Amino acid sequence: MTMSDIFLQQDEDYRWFFEKLSNEINRPVVFDIGVGNFPDFQLFAIFDALFFLTSVSEIGKKREHVFMNLLAQEVPDIHEKIIFEKEEIQ
Repeated sequence: MTMSDIFLQQDEDYRWFFEKLSNEINRPVVFDIGVGNFPDFQLFAIFDALFFLTSVSEIGKKREHVFMNLLAQEVPDIHEKIIFEKEEIQ
């Protein structure tokens, strides 16, 4: 799978992949999106939990706030799945 393949994926492809993977391995799946993004906020709803690093910088905090507001508008029940971890600068 190439990067261009990832960009061509549809919502149904992601849903199918994660469902198939978790059923076949019969254990939790950890998907690290890194700095990437999904084409639709609704895809976050397919996960059992969402881990977010909270930023220590002011600009990072503002970005988090904007992102969380957008996510809450698109997926209203999502906040019960979110787990925050503090980002540590080394």
